[in-house]
Amino acid sequence: MDRPRYPIIQGGMGIGISLVDLSSAVGLADAMGTNSSAGLDQLTSTRVGVQLNQCDAVARETSDTKKACGYAGINIMVKLESSYEASVEGAVKGGANMIISGAGFPLALPGLVAKFAGTKEHNIALVPIVSSDKTLQIITEHWLEGGFAPPSAVVIAGPKSAGHLGFNYRKIAQAGENFLKEYDLFDVLLPQVREYASKFNIPCFVSGGIRTRADIDRALSLGATGVHIGTPFVATFESGASDDFKQKLIASNNKDVLIGSPEWGSPAGYPFRYLRDSPLAQDKHGKHFCICCALGNSIKEPLSVKPGDCPERYVKPLKGNCPAQGNVIRKGLYTVSAEIDSITKIRHASEIIEELVR
Repeated sequence: MDRPRYPIIQGGMGIGISLVDLSSAVGLADAMGTNSSAGLDQLTSTRVGVQLNQCDAVARETSDTKKACGYAGINIMVKLESSYEASVEGAVKGGANMIISGAGFPLALPGLVAKFAGTKEHNIALVPIVSSDKTLQIITEHWLEGGFAPPSAVVIAGPKSAGHLGFNYRKIAQAGENFLKEYDLFDVLLPQVREYASKFNIPCFVSGGIRTRADIDRALSLGATGVHIGTPFVATFESGASDDFKQKLIASNNKDVLIGSPEWGSPAGYPFRYLRDSPLAQDKHGKHFCICCALGNSIKEPLSVKPGDCPERYVKPLKGNCPAQGNVIRKGLYTVSAEIDSITKIRHASEIIEELVR
């Protein structure tokens, strides 16, 4: 897996948090910068002043990042069904070094990349996000049965991760107060996933609550290849988060982080974490809301939303309608990880990298 000097992947956070400014700053600090594909047809079009479709927008964001720092990764959520294939095509077209894919099983990813690259023998690292050894096994076996190589690496998302979690509401409820311990990233998930990954020499990157050099050292001592870090990069000058999001993040602590209930309307179907002081959390207007519209209003230049539309066309439920249909609220929802106590000021992305490798 071709990558920069430091084994640190900056999380590709959407909608609009991880874009060229952030990912290239991370790349220039010799870590792995990662864009998010979500909403790029609007976000990149606004940045460059030309209307682009999703494929061309992903290609442009990717190529601009690579030109700036020599390396470009991109996170493409499986649940973004209406734009998934176009996003993969754009990533290949733009010269992506790495495609990370989670929020579902990226079973089609290697086939799509081979299709758009014109060959199975390409140099793009394909990296699924998993929260169990079973998930990695399913993905790997499917890829191998299709005649493709096993994953280039895997990101193991632990119970402290931000955004959509890799654990369903039932597992969280059953574990109760022991949720973090029962699925501990270092003591439980890493050993389990690594045991399977080792059969195919798949490098493991751990994610969820990684904050210090000591955390990285512990991960490496337990057999991880590196780490995947998201939330600290929200509070950077280069991130696309709104000023209100950044200020509320640095003013909050771990006790201010909640997990959304099943009634909260994410079409992706996964639980997610958010700040209790998020504008939307303060004014929900009923049981349901549109997470896509909420995330799209948590950034510097909010996405436009057409009344009555499925949220920005980006997420389509497999069956039925989004539980938030008809309840489009133009207020932000600030998704973060469980560990935010150490995030107390807005910094440059390079400062975070320097602190982590010092």
